[in-house]
Amino acid sequence: MSAAEDAPVSWERWVARLRERTADVDNPAHVAMLDCFVEHMASERSGDVERFMRTMVDDCVYRSWGKLRPAGVPPPVRGREEIRALYEHMMLDRRGGFPEFEHDMERFWVGEDGIAMDGVLHRLARTDELEALGEPVPAGADPQDEHVVSRRTALFISFRDGRMVGEDLYYDSTSTVTPVAR
Repeated sequence: MSAAEDAPVSWERWVARLRERTADVDNPAHVAMLDCFVEHMASERSGDVERFMRTMVDDCVYRSWGKLRPAGVPPPVRGREEIRALYEHMMLDRRGGFPEFEHDMERFWVGEDGIAMDGVLHRLARTDELEALGEPVPAGADPQDEHVVSRRTALFISFRDGRMVGEDLYYDSTSTVTPVAR
């Protein structure tokens, strides 16, 4: 068994499922979008911020929807420099590098507007990261223990000129936190 098969969360399994879902896609533009998204995911893992930024247009934007907010407070919107700073932190400053993500896709579409998928997104997080993620910290958990944070999500990725315009992530405000067995 490979490390990805044994891991509680694996971006490699996510990529494999993307490839399975699009095996019958024959539109070259749609295949190119999928290839760009896979490169985007691979570059997150690489620690190479410039490689990651090359997958997106200059005026890229990330929007996150679904978190409970006070009335009148808009969802967070990140432009190119905020995205770069966020990923520099997650790639270079986070002990262990970029966190492991995996999406259990229940539905997946690729079309002229881009890629869309929904299902449950899983993220591997240490106990010491849970509070910053807005998640409950299990009583008595060691700061180095790992947990899988799971929540229902829908992800929309638009493209222009062969690169990602950005991501719109819609997520359920309810999540589960499951300790990873040692």
